[in-house]
Amino acid sequence: MHSCSNFFLLLTCLGVCESTSPQSIIRHDSKGSQKSIAVDAAGDLAYNAPQEGGFVETESRHDSGDTVGANLHGVSVDGTRANKSGYSTSTSFCYEKDSANFGNCWAQMPPASTPACTASSGTTTCKCADIMCDIDNLASSGSTGRCAVKKVYVADGQASSQNSEVGVTGTAETVFCENMVNNNQWAAQGCIATAADDSESYTKSRWWHLCKSGYTYRNWKCYRKTRFIQPKESCWDGWWSGKCKNSDTSYDEYSTSCYQGQCVPYAFAQQRAECSCAWVGYNFFVVCSASGGSCGGHACVWNTGDGKRYCDFATEQDWNSFR
Repeated sequence: MHSCSNFFLLLTCLGVCESTSPQSIIRHDSKGSQKSIAVDAAGDLAYNAPQEGGFVETESRHDSGDTVGANLHGVSVDGTRANKSGYSTSTSFCYEKDSANFGNCWAQMPPASTPACTASSGTTTCKCADIMCDIDNLASSGSTGRCAVKKVYVADGQASSQNSEVGVTGTAETVFCENMVNNNQWAAQGCIATAADDSESYTKSRWWHLCKSGYTYRNWKCYRKTRFIQPKESCWDGWWSGKCKNSDTSYDEYSTSCYQGQCVPYAFAQQRAECSCAWVGYNFFVVCSASGGSCGGHACVWNTGDGKRYCDFATEQDWNSFR
């Protein structure tokens, strides 16, 4: 249930956390196309972007980490967050053409020989395979890696301002991680299915038979109500469960999300989909149930920058949309 106290806490954060108007980033690819997106375009509450250590560091209350097309090179935004578990992320950017203005940060870029990131890279600087910089070893060892401190070097990158908006153009980005967190306790957290959890689904023997305890009827089959990240099981929005194990926690190393129809570690849910409020369900104006199950049971949150709504995969997976 979503109490009034939680609702007023969210309203308070809207008034306090959003200290400045969001800025936009212009992303520029090698073919010359440009796109504009607000810093908090994934539903985040934006803060200032202070210069730190020769880099431009962008912070927000949540991750956005969104990308716009496979061929688009540019800047994506992560957030800095912390709670009692110590979960936090941060991303800093160095723009090649503006390097002199930021302590000659381009000269600090790690060499091409920097080893590729692994889940156990720790605080040894490593090179990320992509902007997400997540390591998925769930199938082989039941572990994952998430980068807590990223540095992104934007080739030909240059910042400009127009009408109080700050934009960045560039042709490519290279991402390094300075702190890879090794999450190897997923099994201990109960997030990996075992033989004791029974089968993921089964076909009913008769149409009038009810699903057995712990299962729910869906798509002509009976599915286990509790869903797991390994093997990657489907999940859904609805009153009849389909929840990912640990989706009721937020900003914890072992929080999970129902993302693109599958249970994944929350750190992997970095691209937030646009959503709309359901006709029937929870609706507190700034946060609501998503229509059509588009957020997998997570909340649909109003973005203060562009006026749109986006799925917030950090919220609990209980914002049923009454489809």
